[in-house]
Amino acid sequence: MNQGIYDMSAVEYHSHHEAQSKSLLEYMLKSPAHYQYRITHKTSQTPQMLLGSVAHTLILEPHKFSDEYVIIDNPPDQEWIDAVVHGCHVYDGKVRRGKEWDAFSAKYTDKPILLKSQHDAAIAWMQKAINKQPISESVYEQANYIKQAVLANRVARGLIEHPNAVVEQSVFWVDDETGLLCKCRPDLRIGRQVYDLKTTRSAEASAVSYSAKKLGYHRQAAFYTDGLTAVGLEVESFGFIAVDTQAPMMATVFHKLSDDSVRLGREQIMDALNKVAACQFSGEWEGYPDEYDYLDIGGNAWDEDETSDDD
Repeated sequence: MNQGIYDMSAVEYHSHHEAQSKSLLEYMLKSPAHYQYRITHKTSQTPQMLLGSVAHTLILEPHKFSDEYVIIDNPPDQEWIDAVVHGCHVYDGKVRRGKEWDAFSAKYTDKPILLKSQHDAAIAWMQKAINKQPISESVYEQANYIKQAVLANRVARGLIEHPNAVVEQSVFWVDDETGLLCKCRPDLRIGRQVYDLKTTRSAEASAVSYSAKKLGYHRQAAFYTDGLTAVGLEVESFGFIAVDTQAPMMATVFHKLSDDSVRLGREQIMDALNKVAACQFSGEWEGYPDEYDYLDIGGNAWDEDETSDDD
């Protein structure tokens, strides 16, 4: 992939595994072993991640929703789908008992057996869901509530509906210091202002500030700013549109992070990139340091939210 700005689907963007992304570099900041495991193992999408993805599409690219998602409640059993995909026998009866069933099941033992109703349900589901992400009606409704909350915010709506808004462009660039190919996909860009849409349990300023530190929003701001600058786009500010995922849903806009926060984020990103380059050169992907460390639970170190079950 050459350095530049591209209009491509999210699927195509994510298929370029050779490029370093902000989310991937977060693993390197834990340890090289975490990073290596992430690039060699596929991760599953959590319910919150799925909700965020659906909300992003409804808010920023509503015209693509029907191409990317299909609403299906009560999907068939996964075993039925697997049987259809890998091969099965179909029994025309309605129940798995009686002489006819006994004779059929005794004759066909090499593959799973599905009742015709099970087979038909799996086929119908697969035809609807082909090349699409199946979601439930409840996920769609919650994502739509999130959309309405964003559009109800005067400032957020003005940004999203701005005539010069550029949505979900993919940017690829080569980092000057390490020579590594990097990528980012800003949610929204208007001239020299860049915004990222965040779905969060609370869009209150203090909660978003906590999330920014915990999830590395300052690293994202630095990484995206440097990437856009590398392809010739000037960035004046990097802000966030935050929206609640819990009722009552409300949205707010944070225009920019402090210069010190972005500077720290840039230092951490460069540290991660340099570690990637070093590990690629050495072929060694170390885990946590194998030495004694000092543990302190005094003062203000205890943070109850960080250990809660529903965090």
